[in-house]
Formats: sequence, C-alpha cells, structure tokens
Amino acid sequence: MCGRFVASTTPQALATLFNARLEDSDAVSHWQSSWNVAPTRFVPIVRPSADDGARTLSYVHWGLIPAWAPDRSRASGTINARAETVTMKPSFRDLVGRHRGVVPMDGYYEWRTIDAPVGRKRPYLCTRADGGILATA
Repeated sequence: MCGRFVASTTPQALATLFNARLEDSDAVSHWQSSWNVAPTRFVPIVRPSADDGARTLSYVHWGLIPAWAPDRSRASGTINARAETVTMKPSFRDLVGRHRGVVPMDGYYEWRTIDAPVGRKRPYLCTRADGGILATA
C-alpha cells in the first residue's frame, strides 16, 4: 500500500459493495471524504466480525502500534508491509495470520521524480480504469 490515498465513497456504499454491515453508528459519524488520507487517520476497513465472522465495515486508526511501543506515537511509522517479507518482519509476522482486513479506497498516490523540479517528487494518483473501488490488503 501507499502513504496517502483517496477516500470519497460513503460508508453505506462501501457496506453495500462489500456485502458488509456497518459495525456501529460511529462508523458513519467518523467518515469524511478526503483526497489526502494520511497515516493515523480513521479509515474504513472490511473485516470479519469477532462475534459471527460476518463481514463488517469498521473504522480504525491507520497504522500499526507495535506490541513493544508504549503509545500510539509509533503508528504513523509502521503503515506498510511488503508481501515478500511480511511473514518475516517482527512487527507484522504474528499479526498477518490473525488480523486481516481489506482497506477500500478510491485511489492512492505514488510519488515520482520524473517531470518534477530538481530534488522534488510529484504525486501521481492511481485509480482503476473503470473508476471502481480498489480493495487493498
């Protein structure tokens, strides 16, 4: 996944698309459309319910708080895991089998130095060609 993404689809539409129920009414009240969702913000995820395993749409803080961290301040530094090393890295390996979810997004940004002033990077928005929702892990 990337460091910033776009979230403009409503919780109700996401719940319908993923055949999920809204976990609680707070999910709707936390939602704000954004073209620049950053780590530590509340983001929607689709995950199995702890009660019955049914799909739920929940809102969680984006970022991993390592078990050894004393508080949430480390969450913004641990947002991405590479597929090829996720089962080996201490921060992720114990979580990957038990804590899974889908992060729906309308698009994400990648930064490139091409066509940017010297020493600067330019963001490029990546979306589906058909305008649909991206379902990232």
